Amino acid sequence: MTLNELINKANEGDPQSIYDLAASYEYGDEELEIDVDYEKAHEYYEKLSELGYKEGNEGCFRYFFRQGHMSKCAAKFFELREKLVGDTEGDKLYNAAIDELENKNYEKMFNLLKSAAFDFEHPMSIYKFALMCGCDEIVKYNFNHEMELLEKAAEKGLAEAMFRLALNYEQSDDGTIIDIDLAIKWYEKAIEAGYTNAKGNLKKALKKKEQMQDEE
Repeated sequence: MTLNELINKANEGDPQSIYDLAASYEYGDEELEIDVDYEKAHEYYEKLSELGYKEGNEGCFRYFFRQGHMSKCAAKFFELREKLVGDTEGDKLYNAAIDELENKNYEKMFNLLKSAAFDFEHPMSIYKFALMCGCDEIVKYNFNHEMELLEKAAEKGLAEAMFRLALNYEQSDDGTIIDIDLAIKWYEKAIEAGYTNAKGNLKKALKKKEQMQDEE
């Protein structure tokens, strides 16, 4: 599919096309000749969010974390996101962290989330803590720590973590490929876990691997 075809489908309201464009602008896409453009990515993630897709909320979450505007991040990310349904101690701490974030009590939010992630190994809390590794205002940026946490959450079966892990393996912040085989592995696992939006990413990763092999 060409870039113009993808844009036309997105403008028609196709969620997968909107997501594909958002991800392409967030991480860059050589095939579509798209450079990283966080503003454009945010524009498409907002459209996806308005359609009720949590991937749109999470894309906005990452955008505002990069900007460092915690209050905007909280308002956008948690506006449509429901709390977890569960009665484990980890679920309770995670939901309490959401309450504190909605109330802009960031220090309490951080401590509750940290306890849920590390004291109770709560998968969603581990995942959220991993995302925070990319925001110096909360946790000093540490890519290796982020990857360790993402893998831990992914191994516990969290599809969101599988997908994010695959993205990071496919393309780091400087545009280099870390491990295309591991990217493919985690895209496949994310799809198996129900993260259907990873299908487009898997297709691109497989094509990228084929191109890499042709260049050898």
